[in-house]
Amino acid sequence: MKLVIKSKVPIGGVQGDNSSKEERNKVEDVYHKGFEDGLRIGKEETIKIREKLISVIQDVLEEKQNIFGTAEAVILKLASVISRKIIYKEINTDSEIILNVVREILKSITDRSKIVLKVNPQDINLVKGNSEEWNGLLDEASNFDITSDMEIEKGGCLVDTSLHEIDATIESKLRKIDEILGLLPESSEI
Repeated sequence: MKLVIKSKVPIGGVQGDNSSKEERNKVEDVYHKGFEDGLRIGKEETIKIREKLISVIQDVLEEKQNIFGTAEAVILKLASVISRKIIYKEINTDSEIILNVVREILKSITDRSKIVLKVNPQDINLVKGNSEEWNGLLDEASNFDITSDMEIEKGGCLVDTSLHEIDATIESKLRKIDEILGLLPESSEI
């Protein structure tokens, strides 16, 4: 691309017409070369600035992802802590929660030859008070026993059968939720 430059000052100085055509061509060539060199240098600098800007933008985007990743983990942890407080408060307020937990577990049991239901001592009287319902759900299991266990938190239970143990404690359910949310490594239980 050849640029045409109009100057108010005649090329070759004030003498204008006295300068030879050759001198004017040399001056024009030097002027154009200087102008093209300036454009080239400006373009090179613009490319450097553009590359630096792209690098800064990439760094900002990476930092944004890091911040969001950190914020997400903090928010999930906070949600877990809040939900635990709400759940435990509800368990302490509504003593019938244990009955729903036991009902669901007993409905799911297939091996009914020997069943031991373990609950928190604070829940034992309420659970034993519903023995008729449990016997109806289990079709009069040959060996059904309800015991208290201090290790089990209020509102949860453990069920032992001749084939396996079912963990229906509140803590195990909350751990499973935390695992799903990615707050804990996944368990390797089969």
